[in-house]
Amino acid sequence: MQGRSFEGVTDLVGVAVAGAGVAAPAFARRAVPSLGRSGYAAKAMRLSHALLVALALVLAACAAPEPEPPFLEGAIELGSPLPPFELDSLDDGKFALAEAQGKVTLLEFWATWCVPCHKQAEILAPLYREIDPDQVQFLAIAIGEDESTVREFVSRKPFDYPVLLDPVEELAFELGVVALPTLLIADAEGRVTYFRPGVMEADEIRDLLDEAVSGEIPAG
Repeated sequence: MQGRSFEGVTDLVGVAVAGAGVAAPAFARRAVPSLGRSGYAAKAMRLSHALLVALALVLAACAAPEPEPPFLEGAIELGSPLPPFELDSLDDGKFALAEAQGKVTLLEFWATWCVPCHKQAEILAPLYREIDPDQVQFLAIAIGEDESTVREFVSRKPFDYPVLLDPVEELAFELGVVALPTLLIADAEGRVTYFRPGVMEADEIRDLLDEAVSGEIPAG
């Protein structure tokens, strides 16, 4: 324990939260300060506290059937317009939201290290092959990682739809993404119809896309 920083604790917290179906993005993990090299007793006490917090997160996620998702203050709300953005794409260019104008848009926020994100991608892959590309646009937005890291991962596990890069998490922070994976769906008018962290099953996503195509915005 001597000289150990708080980064190991945040890793444990990330693993624990991932066990509940979500993982914290980098800007959330950066909010935890380092312990430095102060006394052993203080570090041990804080480590124990952090582990208890991680355990509480897992137990709360298992106990609550419909937990309220974590959001940053000022996070985008249902019915609000999705703000315009332009991000670098792995296709050696840029992708602007305007390119999906008139389509329902699904944004999948993920990271290469996020195990629940891999499961979500596996669920979305066959679903993407079902949709009408003239009506629906899928976008995978990798946050907090550089292009080479994302490109190497995608070379092994390719996506059928565009992979965009948000390396400094500017878009993720603007929208209020605090856990991964997070799915956001906007209708053809650009209004947000769904925004929530956690792994979603195909049937639920299919229903959400149908609602968005119809222009229906769920309450709450």
